[in-house]
Amino acid sequence: MKKTLTILCFIMGCISYSQDVVAVENFLNNLPDYTTMKYYADINRVLDKFLGSWKYQNASQNPTEHIEVVFFKGNVEYPGANYSRDIIDARVKYSKNGQVIFNTLNSNEIMYDIYGSSFLNPQNTNKIRLLYSEPDAPGAKYRAWLYLEFMPGTPAQLKWHMEWQALDENIDPPKMPENMIFTKVN
Repeated sequence: MKKTLTILCFIMGCISYSQDVVAVENFLNNLPDYTTMKYYADINRVLDKFLGSWKYQNASQNPTEHIEVVFFKGNVEYPGANYSRDIIDARVKYSKNGQVIFNTLNSNEIMYDIYGSSFLNPQNTNKIRLLYSEPDAPGAKYRAWLYLEFMPGTPAQLKWHMEWQALDENIDPPKMPENMIFTKVN
């Protein structure tokens, strides 16, 4: 009887801590309802194409403007909202005219300056929307979305388009260019 009761308690515990697993590309079409724990997982490996090192150099307008971005896969938990999801997170080095504007490439911290995993159209997993802020931005001075479009080829390219909105008057725009084409390094 004691053994049966132990097994029953174990099964009930597993059921009460269960979670729904949803493909990460369906996040915006299947938002958390706060009643069931959800895990938005990269079960179809749609984030993988964005991972790795990407470089940009604006040789036509400013031959000394170099940007390197490295995307990693991670997971973020939102306990109050009752869900977790797989995301991509980025480290960036931005140099202009021989001066480093900012560099987070060697950081071991999770930065959350560029991160997310929102696909506006779950049928098109080559286009993703991320949150964007710069590492040296003092507080929440602007809100920005970063739209990335993966373009297959040899080498693969990544179209970068940023849209931002100032939250305070007289705020300087983000330092990074709003539109770029990155080339896959590895």
